[in-house]
Amino acid sequence: MFNSKLRILFIGMPDLALVCLQELVANDKHIVGIVPPPKTDPSYRTLIQAAQAYKIPCIEFENNLNEPAFLEKIKKLNPDIGIVASYNTLFPKEFYEIPKMGTINCHPSLLPDYRGANPYFHVINNNETTTGITYHFMDEGFDTGDIIYQAQVPVMPKDTMGTLFNRLNYSSAQLYVELLTKIEKKENLKRKPQVKEGDFKLAPKLYPEKGDNLINWSQDAASIERFVRALNPFYGATTYFKGIMVRIWKGKYSNNINVSNLAPGTIVKRTEDMLLISTGNGVFIPEVIHLGPFFTSDAQHFISLTNPAVGEIFEL
Repeated sequence: MFNSKLRILFIGMPDLALVCLQELVANDKHIVGIVPPPKTDPSYRTLIQAAQAYKIPCIEFENNLNEPAFLEKIKKLNPDIGIVASYNTLFPKEFYEIPKMGTINCHPSLLPDYRGANPYFHVINNNETTTGITYHFMDEGFDTGDIIYQAQVPVMPKDTMGTLFNRLNYSSAQLYVELLTKIEKKENLKRKPQVKEGDFKLAPKLYPEKGDNLINWSQDAASIERFVRALNPFYGATTYFKGIMVRIWKGKYSNNINVSNLAPGTIVKRTEDMLLISTGNGVFIPEVIHLGPFFTSDAQHFISLTNPAVGEIFEL
C-alpha cells in the first residue's frame, strides 16, 4: 500500500519544540531527524534528551547551519518537508531548501502583524483581543516567507505573557498536525506571499538592560496593568522604591480617583494590605510584588517590610 507519510525534518528549541514533538509523535508523524539548538544554547541538552527519548536521530552542528558535513547529513535523511518549532538563528538557503517541499515555520501571530521576536508581549501590551498562529515557508528573512496556513486565537482579558505563550504553544502543536495531515492528503493549500514592508505592527525583541521593562507611571493605569501582565513571568515590570528595585507581577487599576494634581508614581493611599499609586490617569494597585533580587510577596507583606508612606514615589 502507498505510504503517504511525510519524511519530516524537525528543527526547534524548547519550550515549543517539546510540545510539538510530543504531539507529532502521538499522531504518528514520521520524523526522520531532529536539529537541536546550537551547543551554546541553554536548551541544547533538553532537546537532545527529548530526541533520545523518542529514539529519533539528532543531527548536530558545530558552529553554524551551513557547515558542509552537517548539510550532507541532512541530505542523507532525504526529508520531504522541514518544520520549525521556534529557533533564534537565521537559516541559510542551503539548509532550508534541502527538504523537497521546503521548510515551514510557525510564528505566534497573524503575520505580517507582529513579525518579530516577542509577539506575546506586544499583543497584550497593545490591548489586542485576537492573535493567532501563522505557518509560512522559510525564506532569507525572519518571518517573511509565503504563508500557507493561519488560525486565530483569542487573547483573554487577564492573559499574561506566560498564559498566552503556553496556549499558543499547544495550539501550534495541534495545528502542525492538522497542516501536515492536509499535506499528506495532497490538499491544495495556497501559498500567499507576505508583504515585506508596509504599515503593519511589529514585535521587536525586549531589552531589559535598556529599560524596556521599566514602568512609565505617566501612562494611564489600564496601560500599566496590561504592561505588568505582558511581562509576567519572563521579565517582570520594574520600578524603584527607596532606591531598591521592585518588580510587579500582578495588579489591578481604578479610574475613579482623580490624581491629576500628583506626580505619577506617587503613593495616594496606603492601608495595611493595599497601595494606591498615581498614574497619568487613575491609580494602579499592585498585588504581587518582587522586592530586590529574591523576595516575592503580596502587597500586605511588602507594606510591612518597607513601610511606605502616602506621598512617597515609585520611580523609573
